[in-house]
Amino acid sequence: MTDFREQRACINFCFKLGKTATGCYEMLKKAFGKQAMGRSQTFQWFSRFKAGRTSTDDERSGRPVSSSTPEMTKRVRKIMREDRRRTIDEVSMLVGISHGTCQNFKRFEDATCRIKVRARTPECRPKTATT
Repeated sequence: MTDFREQRACINFCFKLGKTATGCYEMLKKAFGKQAMGRSQTFQWFSRFKAGRTSTDDERSGRPVSSSTPEMTKRVRKIMREDRRRTIDEVSMLVGISHGTCQNFKRFEDATCRIKVRARTPECRPKTATT
């Protein structure tokens, strides 16, 4: 994902210069090209600065996503491979993540296993015409 902090600073600068949101958007497109943020996002940030916001940081509320990291994925997969009969609740308690997140890992694991097995079975291979 592109980091838009620099562009938000430019929007703030345009606002302080008295430019319009449309003029600011056009300048962003000219300066950043295809990497410029979208029109609606530019207008939202412009209105935030107009309302008195001073920070260009994108502050998101709520808990940060920490359970979908590659390390957590490896831990969940390792536990599931050690004992396939473990329930989702047991795995989630062992790892310390929510039931739903653990269930998503399990669904992904099941789907990838099915794809691998299907590719190896002779019934699923394309049949060749023999004459």
